[in-house]
Amino acid sequence: MILAGANGMCAALALESAVREIQASGSEDHLTAILRDLTHCLGFDYFALTQHSTGPTGEAVRLHSYPADWVEHYDQYALAGADPIRRASRLGCHAFYWSELSNMMCLTDDENETLRLGRAAGLIDGVTIPANVPGEPAGSCSFAKSNGATIDHGRLAELQLLGLFAFDRARRLGTGQVERAGGPRHLTDRQRDCVLWVARGKTDWEIGKILGVCEETVAQHLKQARERFEVSKRTSLVVEAILRGEISPGEIQDP
Repeated sequence: MILAGANGMCAALALESAVREIQASGSEDHLTAILRDLTHCLGFDYFALTQHSTGPTGEAVRLHSYPADWVEHYDQYALAGADPIRRASRLGCHAFYWSELSNMMCLTDDENETLRLGRAAGLIDGVTIPANVPGEPAGSCSFAKSNGATIDHGRLAELQLLGLFAFDRARRLGTGQVERAGGPRHLTDRQRDCVLWVARGKTDWEIGKILGVCEETVAQHLKQARERFEVSKRTSLVVEAILRGEISPGEIQDP
């Protein structure tokens, strides 16, 4: 798994390889080991993958490599209620930098204190990927640095994709639902084409021009694809298509 310094097709292949490793993990310990290696490959020092509270069906997901002293302090003083990263991760679905928290929302004194304590414990800066599943407690995957080194802002999309895959795998390992990844295809060829171009950032009108069909036909294909996967948003459709093996990260980055 070599992601650091990769670019172009090499980056796409490295990303796809990392996703395959995550999907193939057979236990929480195995996934934790993969994420430790991946964290360092990406230029970070720590990771934390959590579902932010326990739900009615069982324990929340919690895998991490954070300093033990910080985790103990965080739990002992119940800092989850004053954690601005948790609160920010419930505001949307896009990855964000910790340095941008004050621009995203008004931080309370307690939240600023939590950030200060985290920095003192070695969590200087980081990136968090929200992972919110309808009907379940909110979750996230974070990558953190222990020094003041600049975070590569050009890798945000890569981090978002890896974080979502890791969170989904952790959920499935925790509940025994590990059969879906790489499962049978469910989209028609034309639906798959439309979803792939959505993943590449194209609008329905642009997809229609590319495929030689009208915009309304594209919209209908995407509507049927969302219904098949029981999702309501375009972003969720793309993630679900990747998780089911309909499209691959390499295809998305290499039109």
